[in-house]
Amino acid sequence: MCVPAVGLVLGAVGAVASAAGSVIAGQQQARALERQADFEQEQARLEREKGEFDATREDERARRLLGLQRASYLAAGVSLEGSPGEIIEETAEDTQLDIEAIRFGAERNARNFEQRAEQSRAQASQARTAGYIGAISPIVNFGTRASLRRAF
Repeated sequence: MCVPAVGLVLGAVGAVASAAGSVIAGQQQARALERQADFEQEQARLEREKGEFDATREDERARRLLGLQRASYLAAGVSLEGSPGEIIEETAEDTQLDIEAIRFGAERNARNFEQRAEQSRAQASQARTAGYIGAISPIVNFGTRASLRRAF
């Protein structure tokens, strides 16, 4: 009788250890995924910041270019009416489109990082849940084996 009892105790300890291992593994995976989500969220913030920086630099470049165009025409004695004015206007419109494209690209990239962060957080939640569900299996298996041994 002592040997079956020892086997039962060892089986129970093994089942509990396996269950604990499953929970711990799920928690560790969840923490890693949460760190990944935090990193991706930070990348989104940096993308927006870089986009605004690049847009500001492009705006400054455009202002210098427009000033140079005006100064060049006026220094040459050319009136800003008609074609020269239209060229300056087109340059201003083109540079504004460039600035908007920079902002749009940065926002698109930031949203992609945010979406990845959301996915990582969802996977973290799933990993935690899987750890808990995985913990149930060895305990149920032990209980089933133990009850079958008693039946026979």
